[in-house]
Amino acid sequence: MNNFPPSIGIIGEGKMGTNIFHYLLDFGFPMIWVSNPKIDLEKIQKSFQKKLKRSLDAGILDETGFFFRTKNIRITNQLTDLSNCDLIIEAVTEDLQLKQEIFIEIDAIAHPDCIFATNSSSIKPSGLYPSIARSDKFIGLHFFYPVSLKNIVELIITSQTSLETVDYAKRFLSTIQRDHLQLDEKNSFALNKIFLSFQNEAFLIVSEGKATIRQMDDLIKENFFPFGAFDFMDSVGIPTMLASIVNYSKDYPDRAAYKPLILRLQAMSDKGTIFSHSDVEDQVNMEQLLLKEILTRLQIALKEAIAAFTERAGLASEKMVSALNEYFGVDITKIIGMNPE
Repeated sequence: MNNFPPSIGIIGEGKMGTNIFHYLLDFGFPMIWVSNPKIDLEKIQKSFQKKLKRSLDAGILDETGFFFRTKNIRITNQLTDLSNCDLIIEAVTEDLQLKQEIFIEIDAIAHPDCIFATNSSSIKPSGLYPSIARSDKFIGLHFFYPVSLKNIVELIITSQTSLETVDYAKRFLSTIQRDHLQLDEKNSFALNKIFLSFQNEAFLIVSEGKATIRQMDDLIKENFFPFGAFDFMDSVGIPTMLASIVNYSKDYPDRAAYKPLILRLQAMSDKGTIFSHSDVEDQVNMEQLLLKEILTRLQIALKEAIAAFTERAGLASEKMVSALNEYFGVDITKIIGMNPE
Protein backbone atom coordinates (compact mmCIF):
# COMPACT_ATOMS: atom_id res chain seq x y z
CA MET A 1 0.00 0.00 0.00
CA ASN A 2 0.99 3.65 -0.24
CA ASN A 3 3.66 5.38 1.74
CA PHE A 4 2.71 7.38 4.78
CA PRO A 5 2.86 10.30 5.13
CA PRO A 6 1.72 10.55 1.55
CA SER A 7 2.88 12.65 -1.33
CA ILE A 8 -0.27 14.56 -2.24
CA GLY A 9 -1.61 15.89 -5.50
CA ILE A 10 -4.37 18.50 -5.61
CA ILE A 11 -6.20 19.31 -8.83
CA GLY A 12 -8.06 22.60 -9.08
CA GLU A 13 -7.18 26.23 -8.40
CA GLY A 14 -10.69 27.38 -7.51
CA LYS A 15 -11.94 28.27 -4.05
CA MET A 16 -11.91 24.71 -2.67
CA GLY A 17 -8.74 23.53 -4.39
CA THR A 18 -6.86 26.59 -3.19
CA ASN A 19 -8.27 26.26 0.33
CA ILE A 20 -7.36 22.57 0.63
CA PHE A 21 -3.85 23.25 -0.68
CA HIS A 22 -3.14 26.04 1.79
CA TYR A 23 -4.59 24.09 4.71
CA LEU A 24 -2.41 21.04 3.99
CA LEU A 25 0.76 23.15 3.79
CA ASP A 26 1.13 23.08 7.56
CA PHE A 27 1.39 19.27 7.77
CA GLY A 28 4.69 18.69 6.01
CA PHE A 29 3.43 16.75 3.00
CA PRO A 30 5.26 16.90 -0.31
CA MET A 31 2.58 18.36 -2.58
CA ILE A 32 1.89 19.03 -6.23
CA TRP A 33 -0.87 21.50 -7.00
CA VAL A 34 -2.21 21.33 -10.56
CA SER A 35 -4.09 24.29 -12.02
CA ASN A 36 -6.08 24.67 -15.22
CA PRO A 37 -3.71 25.19 -18.20
CA LYS A 38 -5.76 28.28 -19.12
CA ILE A 39 -4.95 29.94 -15.79
CA ASP A 40 -1.94 32.26 -15.40
CA LEU A 41 0.39 29.72 -13.76
CA GLU A 42 3.23 32.17 -13.27
CA LYS A 43 0.94 34.48 -11.30
CA ILE A 44 -0.08 31.66 -8.94
CA GLN A 45 3.53 30.57 -8.48
CA LYS A 46 4.75 34.10 -7.74
CA SER A 47 1.91 34.66 -5.27
CA PHE A 48 2.83 31.47 -3.43
CA GLN A 49 6.52 32.37 -3.27
CA LYS A 50 5.69 35.83 -1.93
CA LYS A 51 3.48 34.29 0.74
CA LEU A 52 6.27 31.92 1.77
CA LYS A 53 8.77 34.78 1.96
CA ARG A 54 6.39 36.91 4.05
CA SER A 55 5.84 33.98 6.42
CA LEU A 56 9.61 33.55 6.78
CA ASP A 57 10.21 37.27 7.38
CA ALA A 58 7.37 37.39 9.94
CA GLY A 59 8.72 34.40 11.85
CA ILE A 60 5.66 32.28 11.03
CA LEU A 61 7.98 29.89 9.19
CA ASP A 62 11.51 29.01 10.26
CA GLU A 63 14.21 28.40 7.67
CA THR A 64 13.70 24.63 7.81
CA GLY A 65 10.01 24.98 7.03
CA PHE A 66 10.70 27.54 4.33
CA PHE A 67 13.22 25.37 2.51
CA PHE A 68 11.07 22.25 2.85
CA ARG A 69 8.19 24.02 1.15
CA THR A 70 10.46 25.50 -1.50
CA LYS A 71 11.88 22.07 -2.31
CA ASN A 72 8.80 19.85 -1.87
CA ILE A 73 5.87 21.98 -3.05
CA ARG A 74 5.31 22.31 -6.77
CA ILE A 75 2.68 24.32 -8.60
CA THR A 76 2.10 23.22 -12.17
CA ASN A 77 -0.50 22.92 -14.89
CA GLN A 78 0.58 19.46 -16.02
CA LEU A 79 -1.31 16.40 -14.76
CA THR A 80 1.70 14.26 -15.70
CA ASP A 81 3.54 15.76 -12.71
CA LEU A 82 1.25 13.70 -10.42
CA SER A 83 2.88 10.39 -11.38
CA ASN A 84 4.54 9.78 -8.00
CA CYS A 85 1.70 10.90 -5.73
CA ASP A 86 0.19 8.54 -3.16
CA LEU A 87 -3.08 10.46 -2.79
CA ILE A 88 -4.66 12.70 -5.44
CA ILE A 89 -7.55 14.97 -4.48
CA GLU A 90 -9.64 16.39 -7.32
CA ALA A 91 -11.32 19.71 -6.51
CA VAL A 92 -12.53 21.16 -9.81
CA THR A 93 -15.98 22.55 -10.59
CA GLU A 94 -19.11 20.35 -10.39
CA ASP A 95 -18.87 19.20 -14.00
CA LEU A 96 -19.31 15.44 -14.41
CA GLN A 97 -17.64 15.21 -17.80
CA LEU A 98 -14.66 17.32 -16.75
CA LYS A 99 -14.10 15.24 -13.62
CA GLN A 100 -14.37 11.98 -15.57
CA GLU A 101 -11.86 13.19 -18.14
CA ILE A 102 -9.41 14.21 -15.41
CA PHE A 103 -9.58 10.85 -13.66
CA ILE A 104 -9.17 8.95 -16.94
CA GLU A 105 -6.06 10.99 -17.67
CA ILE A 106 -4.45 10.56 -14.25
CA ASP A 107 -5.35 6.86 -14.19
CA ALA A 108 -2.79 6.37 -16.96
CA ILE A 109 -0.22 8.42 -15.04
CA ALA A 110 -0.48 7.56 -11.34
CA HIS A 111 1.18 4.50 -9.82
CA PRO A 112 -1.10 1.49 -9.18
CA ASP A 113 -1.42 2.03 -5.43
CA CYS A 114 -2.33 5.72 -5.65
CA ILE A 115 -5.65 6.58 -4.00
CA PHE A 116 -8.01 8.84 -5.96
CA ALA A 117 -10.33 11.17 -4.06
CA THR A 118 -12.93 13.64 -5.26
CA ASN A 119 -13.97 16.68 -3.28
CA SER A 120 -17.25 16.79 -5.22
CA SER A 121 -20.20 18.08 -3.21
CA SER A 122 -22.84 16.26 -5.27
CA ILE A 123 -21.37 13.65 -7.65
CA LYS A 124 -20.99 10.16 -6.23
CA PRO A 125 -17.47 8.69 -6.43
CA SER A 126 -18.62 5.62 -8.37
CA GLY A 127 -19.73 7.92 -11.19
CA LEU A 128 -16.11 8.97 -11.66
CA TYR A 129 -14.29 5.63 -11.78
CA PRO A 130 -11.61 5.83 -14.50
CA SER A 131 -11.20 2.05 -14.55
CA ILE A 132 -12.26 -1.13 -12.74
CA ALA A 133 -8.67 -1.57 -11.55
CA ARG A 134 -8.83 1.74 -9.65
CA SER A 135 -12.31 1.28 -8.13
CA ASP A 136 -11.07 -0.17 -4.82
CA LYS A 137 -8.86 2.90 -4.33
CA PHE A 138 -11.51 5.52 -5.03
CA ILE A 139 -13.23 7.64 -2.36
CA GLY A 140 -14.94 10.94 -1.75
CA LEU A 141 -13.23 13.42 0.55
CA HIS A 142 -15.80 16.20 0.83
CA PHE A 143 -14.16 19.12 2.64
CA PHE A 144 -16.14 22.18 3.67
CA TYR A 145 -15.16 25.81 3.21
CA PRO A 146 -13.17 27.22 4.88
CA VAL A 147 -11.23 24.03 5.60
CA SER A 148 -9.24 25.57 8.45
CA LEU A 149 -12.45 26.43 10.35
CA LYS A 150 -14.66 23.44 9.47
CA ASN A 151 -13.42 20.44 11.42
CA ILE A 152 -15.50 17.94 9.47
CA VAL A 153 -14.99 15.99 6.24
CA GLU A 154 -17.43 13.57 4.64
CA LEU A 155 -15.54 10.37 3.82
CA ILE A 156 -17.66 8.75 1.13
CA ILE A 157 -17.02 5.13 0.26
CA THR A 158 -18.41 3.06 -2.58
CA SER A 159 -19.34 -0.62 -2.68
CA GLN A 160 -15.91 -1.23 -4.23
CA THR A 161 -13.74 0.79 -1.85
CA SER A 162 -11.35 -1.51 0.00
CA LEU A 163 -10.97 -1.53 3.77
CA GLU A 164 -7.30 -0.75 3.24
CA THR A 165 -8.22 2.41 1.34
CA VAL A 166 -10.72 3.44 4.03
CA ASP A 167 -8.14 2.92 6.78
CA TYR A 168 -5.59 4.94 4.84
CA ALA A 169 -8.07 7.79 4.35
CA LYS A 170 -8.92 7.80 8.05
CA ARG A 171 -5.25 7.94 8.95
CA PHE A 172 -4.79 10.86 6.59
CA LEU A 173 -7.75 12.74 8.08
CA SER A 174 -6.48 12.12 11.59
CA THR A 175 -3.05 13.44 10.58
CA ILE A 176 -4.53 16.67 9.23
CA GLN A 177 -6.67 17.00 12.37
CA ARG A 178 -10.06 16.79 10.67
CA ASP A 179 -12.97 14.80 12.07
CA HIS A 180 -15.07 12.86 9.59
CA LEU A 181 -18.42 11.27 8.85
CA GLN A 182 -18.08 7.96 7.05
CA LEU A 183 -20.94 7.63 4.59
CA ASP A 184 -21.86 5.17 1.88
CA GLU A 185 -22.97 6.52 -1.47
CA LYS A 186 -26.66 6.13 -0.70
CA ASN A 187 -26.23 8.59 2.16
CA SER A 188 -23.51 10.75 0.64
CA PHE A 189 -23.46 14.51 1.14
CA ALA A 190 -25.75 14.19 4.17
CA LEU A 191 -24.83 17.57 5.67
CA ASN A 192 -25.60 19.50 2.48
CA LYS A 193 -28.82 17.55 2.03
CA ILE A 194 -29.96 18.42 5.54
CA PHE A 195 -29.37 22.10 4.88
CA LEU A 196 -31.06 21.80 1.49
CA SER A 197 -34.29 20.64 3.19
CA PHE A 198 -34.13 23.82 5.26
CA GLN A 199 -33.29 26.00 2.25
CA ASN A 200 -36.12 24.55 0.22
CA GLU A 201 -38.62 25.27 2.99
CA ALA A 202 -37.30 28.85 3.16
CA PHE A 203 -37.77 29.16 -0.61
CA LEU A 204 -41.33 27.83 -0.45
CA ILE A 205 -42.21 30.32 2.30
CA VAL A 206 -40.84 33.18 0.19
CA SER A 207 -42.72 31.85 -2.86
CA GLU A 208 -45.93 32.01 -0.83
CA GLY A 209 -45.36 35.73 -0.30
CA LYS A 210 -44.89 35.43 3.46
CA ALA A 211 -41.43 37.00 3.41
CA THR A 212 -38.98 38.48 0.92
CA ILE A 213 -35.61 36.89 0.24
CA ARG A 214 -33.84 39.50 2.35
CA GLN A 215 -36.34 39.23 5.20
CA MET A 216 -35.97 35.45 5.19
CA ASP A 217 -32.19 35.55 5.32
CA ASP A 218 -32.26 38.16 8.08
CA LEU A 219 -34.69 35.98 10.02
CA ILE A 220 -32.49 32.91 9.57
CA LYS A 221 -29.36 34.76 10.67
CA GLU A 222 -31.18 36.08 13.73
CA ASN A 223 -32.70 32.75 14.80
CA PHE A 224 -30.74 29.88 13.21
CA PHE A 225 -27.34 30.25 11.54
CA PRO A 226 -24.62 32.85 10.89
CA PHE A 227 -25.56 32.79 7.20
CA GLY A 228 -28.83 32.97 5.30
CA ALA A 229 -30.30 30.28 3.04
CA PHE A 230 -30.10 32.51 -0.04
CA ASP A 231 -26.81 34.20 0.88
CA PHE A 232 -25.36 30.70 1.06
CA MET A 233 -26.60 29.81 -2.43
CA ASP A 234 -25.18 33.04 -3.84
CA SER A 235 -21.83 32.31 -2.18
CA VAL A 236 -21.63 28.76 -3.51
CA GLY A 237 -22.73 29.90 -6.96
CA ILE A 238 -26.12 29.43 -8.59
CA PRO A 239 -24.90 26.98 -11.29
CA THR A 240 -23.18 24.85 -8.63
CA MET A 241 -26.26 24.89 -6.42
CA LEU A 242 -28.42 23.92 -9.37
CA ALA A 243 -26.19 20.99 -10.31
CA SER A 244 -26.04 19.82 -6.70
CA ILE A 245 -29.79 19.92 -6.10
CA VAL A 246 -30.49 18.11 -9.36
CA ASN A 247 -27.99 15.40 -8.36
CA TYR A 248 -29.33 15.11 -4.81
CA SER A 249 -33.01 15.02 -5.72
CA LYS A 250 -32.57 12.12 -8.16
CA ASP A 251 -32.58 9.81 -5.14
CA TYR A 252 -35.41 11.56 -3.28
CA PRO A 253 -38.87 9.97 -3.17
CA ASP A 254 -40.24 13.51 -2.70
CA ARG A 255 -38.10 15.09 -5.44
CA ALA A 256 -41.14 16.93 -6.84
CA ALA A 257 -41.00 19.15 -3.74
CA TYR A 258 -37.70 20.57 -5.01
CA LYS A 259 -38.89 21.28 -8.56
CA PRO A 260 -39.92 24.94 -7.91
CA LEU A 261 -36.48 25.73 -6.49
CA ILE A 262 -34.74 23.92 -9.34
CA LEU A 263 -36.76 25.88 -11.92
CA ARG A 264 -35.92 29.17 -10.18
CA LEU A 265 -32.21 28.31 -10.06
CA GLN A 266 -32.25 27.25 -13.71
CA ALA A 267 -33.76 30.59 -14.75
CA MET A 268 -31.24 32.48 -12.64
CA SER A 269 -28.33 30.44 -13.98
CA ASP A 270 -29.43 31.16 -17.57
CA LYS A 271 -29.58 34.89 -16.82
CA GLY A 272 -26.43 34.97 -14.70
CA THR A 273 -28.23 36.48 -11.70
CA ILE A 274 -28.06 35.71 -7.99
CA PHE A 275 -30.64 35.99 -5.21
CA SER A 276 -29.25 39.26 -3.90
CA HIS A 277 -30.11 40.80 -7.29
CA SER A 278 -33.73 39.69 -7.25
CA ASP A 279 -35.21 40.76 -3.93
CA VAL A 280 -36.84 44.04 -4.93
CA GLU A 281 -40.27 43.30 -3.51
CA ASP A 282 -41.81 45.46 -0.83
CA GLN A 283 -41.13 44.21 2.66
CA VAL A 284 -43.81 41.87 3.99
CA ASN A 285 -45.46 42.89 7.25
CA MET A 286 -44.69 39.84 9.37
CA GLU A 287 -46.96 40.07 12.36
CA GLN A 288 -46.31 37.89 15.40
CA LEU A 289 -48.48 34.96 14.27
CA LEU A 290 -46.89 34.88 10.82
CA LEU A 291 -43.41 35.14 12.29
CA LYS A 292 -44.13 32.22 14.61
CA GLU A 293 -45.49 30.17 11.69
CA ILE A 294 -42.36 30.80 9.61
CA LEU A 295 -39.94 29.94 12.41
CA THR A 296 -41.88 26.80 13.26
CA ARG A 297 -41.91 25.60 9.65
CA LEU A 298 -38.17 26.16 9.31
CA GLN A 299 -37.45 24.44 12.60
CA ILE A 300 -39.59 21.41 11.71
CA ALA A 301 -37.97 21.09 8.27
CA LEU A 302 -34.52 21.11 9.85
CA LYS A 303 -35.42 18.76 12.69
CA GLU A 304 -37.07 16.22 10.38
CA ALA A 305 -34.16 16.29 7.94
CA ILE A 306 -31.62 15.72 10.71
CA ALA A 307 -33.59 12.77 12.07
CA ALA A 308 -34.13 11.24 8.63
CA PHE A 309 -30.54 11.46 7.40
CA THR A 310 -29.10 10.33 10.74
CA GLU A 311 -31.27 7.23 10.66
CA ARG A 312 -30.63 6.47 6.98
CA ALA A 313 -26.87 6.73 7.41
CA GLY A 314 -26.92 4.56 10.52
CA LEU A 315 -25.03 7.21 12.48
CA ALA A 316 -25.07 7.80 16.19
CA SER A 317 -27.01 10.99 16.88
CA GLU A 318 -24.04 12.40 18.81
CA LYS A 319 -21.82 11.96 15.74
CA MET A 320 -24.28 13.75 13.48
CA VAL A 321 -24.81 16.56 16.00
CA SER A 322 -21.04 17.08 16.27
CA ALA A 323 -20.72 17.21 12.47
CA LEU A 324 -23.64 19.65 12.14
CA ASN A 325 -22.17 21.91 14.81
CA GLU A 326 -19.04 22.23 12.68
CA TYR A 327 -21.00 22.59 9.44
CA PHE A 328 -23.32 25.33 10.69
CA GLY A 329 -21.02 26.92 13.27
CA VAL A 330 -23.70 26.79 15.97
CA ASP A 331 -24.95 24.44 18.66
CA ILE A 332 -27.54 22.61 16.59
CA THR A 333 -29.28 21.16 19.66
CA LYS A 334 -30.28 24.66 20.74
CA ILE A 335 -31.59 25.41 17.24
CA ILE A 336 -33.79 22.34 16.83
CA GLY A 337 -34.97 22.65 20.41
CA MET A 338 -35.84 26.32 20.09
CA ASN A 339 -39.36 27.39 20.97
CA PRO A 340 -40.49 30.19 18.62
CA GLU A 341 -42.38 32.87 20.48
